[in-house]
Order: sequence, then C-alpha cells, then structure tokens
Amino acid sequence: MIGNSHIRKIILASIILISLLLVGAGSAAFAENGPFPGTEDVFLKISNDVRFDNTGNNTYYLPTSLGTESMHISESSQKSSSNPAVVTNNQSGTFYVYETGGAGYIDDVVLMVGVSGDISDDFKIKISSSGYVWEPVAQNSFKSLDFASVATYKTNAISTSFDKSDLLYGPVSLRPADAAGLTFYPTQTTNEKFYVMLVDLDVGTCTIANGNLINNGCAEIDYEISGVTGEVTFIPYGYRDIPKNDPKQVLGWTAASTEGITVECTDTPVTEPTKSPISAFLIIAGIMGSAYLVARRK
Repeated sequence: MIGNSHIRKIILASIILISLLLVGAGSAAFAENGPFPGTEDVFLKISNDVRFDNTGNNTYYLPTSLGTESMHISESSQKSSSNPAVVTNNQSGTFYVYETGGAGYIDDVVLMVGVSGDISDDFKIKISSSGYVWEPVAQNSFKSLDFASVATYKTNAISTSFDKSDLLYGPVSLRPADAAGLTFYPTQTTNEKFYVMLVDLDVGTCTIANGNLINNGCAEIDYEISGVTGEVTFIPYGYRDIPKNDPKQVLGWTAASTEGITVECTDTPVTEPTKSPISAFLIIAGIMGSAYLVARRK
C-alpha cells in the first residue's frame, strides 16, 4: 500500500514539474523603458555594444536640429541625394546606408528599428552589417587620407539576433531629430505607435574621389524578421567621432522623414519543438507511474 504521505509527495512533485514544463524557457518581454527622453539634446541607449563608448554607459549623444539632407537609406548601393520611401513585404532582405554631404563620410552608422502592430513574445530580428572601418580623424583631414592603407572592409561586422527585450523605447509616434521630432515613415497615421531599438552597425560609410570601393562605400545591412504582424521600419543615424573622446560626440545626422524602408510583416510561427500540455502530461504520467512502483516496493 502507498501511504498518504507518499501520495501527497507524488502529487506535489507532479504539480511543480507540470508548472515548470508549461512555463518553458521563458519569453522575452518589453524592456518598458518608456518614451525617448526627448526629441533632441538627449543621450540615447543602444541595444547592442556601442563602438565608441565615450560616455561609458552605452549611449550616444543626439544634439539639437540634426542634419537630414545627407544621410540616406536605399535598396540600391548606387548613391542618390534623394530616395523615395520604400514599403516591402519581404521579411528578409538587404539595404544600404550612405552619406552624400560635403564631408564625405560617417564614422559609424546606427540603425533605428521601429516596430508597430502585434509583437509576439517570439519576435526576432537578425541584423548583419558589412562596410568600411577606419581610425577617426578630424573632418578636414578625411579627404586627404590614403584610404586604401587606413581602411578595412569588414564583413559581418555585427551579425546579431535581437528580441522583444531589446526594444528599449516605446510606445512612441515620433523619433528624435529636432524639437518637433520626425515620423517613422511618410504615411504613418497619427495614432500609430512604435517600440524602438537602436543598433550600432560597427561600420561607417564614405565617398572617396576615384575610389574603387565595395558597394560604393555604402554600409550594407541584411535583415530577417519574424514574430510580428505589423510594420518594421529602418531609419539610419550617423555618428562622427569628433572631437575625439568627447562624451558629446554627436549622433548628428539622420535620413529625412521622406525616406526609410518599411517592411509590412505577417507573423509566421517558429517551427521549433515546444513542450505542449499533452507532452507534459505524458512526462508526468511516467514520473507518477515510476513513483508508484517505487512506493509499492517499500
């Protein structure tokens, strides 16, 4: 006979195991850090490690009134001073970021990713970047660099999967750029809200006279998205590491509100094995049966 104390122990152990199995490994949740601290003159948190951590707290400084005429994002590496906003259904693909201003370069590209709609706990976005890196110099010295000797092309400078917990800001309807803020894409409705991450791509973008550069010196970005039904919008920001080692080196350039790449997403289930209630029941039934046999022998 099995004593009541044995039965109680078996039941208690079964309840605990069922709870653990049904909870599983745990799901990502929003960081719930709220809106941006402002739309200008702010320090912004980056969701991965920053390349130039002069502040010591993994942020970049965004000043007042960003330049919006020379930073561009496009599906093509052929540079143009004006690109229409792109809307696509491709949940994986490639795009390019570049600069067309007089300086001819951006030391580091930071990608803003805005996500709206139904964001599941399985939300994932993989971002990979490739492009040129060099030791930053004063702006008036860049064009005289022997670029071939000082720059290196990095493939997969980052190749990182981000999840819901990396969306450090939101919900918001405007992005930082100036006192008024900018929309995430041209046809955005007034009640549409985004959760946002900023990703340091660890590469720059440049234009060199008579330079034979890979992808014309553009930063190349590959993406893969899953776990969201709604919009994912990509917007570039540009950083120059001048004056060097100053905490207020600026994330001072971004694309105009007329540009941007927006992906209209439909969630597709992730085909990974999961612990269903039925499989949990079978496991517990086996455990209880084993416990019963052990108890009978005592």
